[in-house]
Parts: sequence; structure tokens; C-alpha cells
Amino acid sequence: MIVVIFSVLFLTDAINGWEYIGIAVLGAGIVLMARGVFGNDESLELLPFALGSACATAGYSLVDGLGARVSGDAITYVTWVFVMSGVFYVPAVLALRGRTVLIADRRAWTVGLVAAAASYFAYAIVVWAMTLAPIAVVTALRETSILFAVLIGWIAFGERMDRGKIAAAILIVLGVLLTRL
Repeated sequence: MIVVIFSVLFLTDAINGWEYIGIAVLGAGIVLMARGVFGNDESLELLPFALGSACATAGYSLVDGLGARVSGDAITYVTWVFVMSGVFYVPAVLALRGRTVLIADRRAWTVGLVAAAASYFAYAIVVWAMTLAPIAVVTALRETSILFAVLIGWIAFGERMDRGKIAAAILIVLGVLLTRL
């Protein structure tokens, strides 16, 4: 929602009525999916961190979308973000953990490189989409990843799939559909 408000106030992205409705319905689905946090005191204490994380996500989404638009090439933008992250991250990790972090078997390096490539391409697709569509819509659609988390939790970890989660999932999918009208 933060990105939507910022978009309305400061961006020239044209968002139509169905997209606003879709984002609102999708957001309601995400809030419904997280409803357990409001019934658990321990989780409730963590709510400020979740809200902080949401603000950080909104911030980097706006920076990424605008950065890719200004650069004129989403792929080049994403490549430079990854390169610069490495320039700062690697020395920090080496300073904190020493050279032992570089010692790993071939399988660990292979898995790590495959994960890095997957991360790069997923990120590049989202940032590229932000050069073609309203940033708020792309950001909202990206948050549908919660559906995969719920499915993985249900299938792989045996978490309970109750009526509330099913209703939330339906709202999220409905929100996506509404943004496409």
C-alpha cells in the first residue's frame, strides 16, 4: 500500500480503477493470510519488524523501478546492483567471518551459484516489468509469492490448510485477476 500511495502522490504511472481494487483485494488477502499474528502475543511483538520489512520492501521497490527507468535498461541496472552488492558484501563477510567462508565443497558452490543465478533472473524480470507497467501494480503482484510459501508449508512441512488460508488465497488470486481487467 505504501507504494500505491507514493505512486499516486509522486509518480506519473497510470493506475486504473480495477488495478486499485485489485491491489486492495490482494492486500486484504495478504493481511488475512497473516491473521494469526494478531492472536499470538509473541508474534504481535514482532509486528513492528514486519511493518519495517514492508517499508523496506516498498522503498527498494520504488528505487528499483525508478532506477531501471532512469538507466534505460533494466538488465544493466540489475547487473550493476548485483555487482555493487558484491563489492560491499564480500569484504564485509570476510571481515566478520574470515576466509573460512570461502572454503566449501563443490556441491555447496554449485548450489550457491545456481541459487544466485535464479535470484538474478527473478529480480531482473520484476525490475524489467517495472519499466513497462506501474510500479505499484508490479510490486503488489510480486507479493503473491506468499501463495507459494503457503503451498510449500502445506505440502512439504504438513502445515494446516484451514478455511482462513484458503479464503486468503482466493482473495489474493482474485486481486491478481482484478488488476488485469
